[in-house]
Amino acid sequence: MKQTNYEVDKPDSYFKKIVHADGGSFTEPPKYRPHDAYFVVVDTTGNYIKFNRDLGNLWSGLAEYESIKWCVENIKERPLKIYNDCITAMAWARKGSSETSKFRVSPLNLEDVTLWHLSNNLADQWIDANHSPKESKEFYIKRHRDICGVRGHLCRKRDKSPPLFA
Repeated sequence: MKQTNYEVDKPDSYFKKIVHADGGSFTEPPKYRPHDAYFVVVDTTGNYIKFNRDLGNLWSGLAEYESIKWCVENIKERPLKIYNDCITAMAWARKGSSETSKFRVSPLNLEDVTLWHLSNNLADQWIDANHSPKESKEFYIKRHRDICGVRGHLCRKRDKSPPLFA
């Protein structure tokens, strides 16, 4: 069965296995380059199946693609449903990257695999609780001030706009 981008959702009872997959990477000022990419795959009860905390210095969309790829290659039960929150990674899994893309990824064999977009899926929740907890907005403002100076002006050379955090 060939999957299309507009496949009608089947009931969960149709699938032999349902997993939630998520990936990401960290970025920090001043250069905001991605580092320490990771992905996690969890089952429908929220227990992790695979956690790879060291993918290298990959963009978060590639980490998401790697989570889908791991599921397709390593979970043998079919039909398989994969929940993911990255539309770009799901498109790459279906079609591969475009010829002009700086990211060269191949399409995956999605026979009997359904990709379904779901924000804040169980894998997102697992990462938030176990690997990448989110801080309050004030935490990030304070960290930015500590790195870039009190008013944030050290990060914006030649920029004459008002300070980011007055």
